[in-house]
Amino acid sequence: MPYDTRYIYIEGDSPTNTRVRPHNWAERFAGNMASYGADRRLRYSPVLEPMVINGSKSLRLCRSLETSQPELFREILGFADHYALRVHGVVTAPELPELAKAS
Repeated sequence: MPYDTRYIYIEGDSPTNTRVRPHNWAERFAGNMASYGADRRLRYSPVLEPMVINGSKSLRLCRSLETSQPELFREILGFADHYALRVHGVVTAPELPELAKAS
């Protein structure tokens, strides 16, 4: 799958088959930047949104999140590191060098 280079993608499948808890982790993270529209429906921000990649719950985050919401950015990448989730895209955060590998 070709990935858009403006975003970092985190796949919900762990190579170690560790079950990710909570099961709705992608929606919970994306809810941090979501808002309700005029129709009273939840709208995810294009900066941080849940999606499905290869049949598993995943998360797409815009690279601008690193500067606009650095704590949230580090929390998401720390979560991905804890569960050994696949991260697609280059991460420039110096405190997370193990995630700097492009898949």
